[in-house]
Amino acid sequence: MRKGDLIWFPVILLGISGMVLTNVIYHRNIGWLEIAQMIAFASIALIGQVRRDRRSWGLLLGACMASSLSFFLIINFGYGLGGMSIRAPGKV
Repeated sequence: MRKGDLIWFPVILLGISGMVLTNVIYHRNIGWLEIAQMIAFASIALIGQVRRDRRSWGLLLGACMASSLSFFLIINFGYGLGGMSIRAPGKV
């Protein structure tokens, strides 16, 4: 497998499995949240690929923080695009 494929192969498999689970198992439609999740996982894979060659504890901590922050921001942006808000069950 080529070096560039190491990023996208797991992301594509994750996207396909997410679509199969959403459509076949849970009988729901693919919406903004699923697309935002795929983009967020792709950003995490890309951050990991960028940080892969140079290794140090500081870079590892930076990659962990960057991937968590990117996932948080992308998912919240996805919720905003879909017009959804996060509410606790039973709350108005």
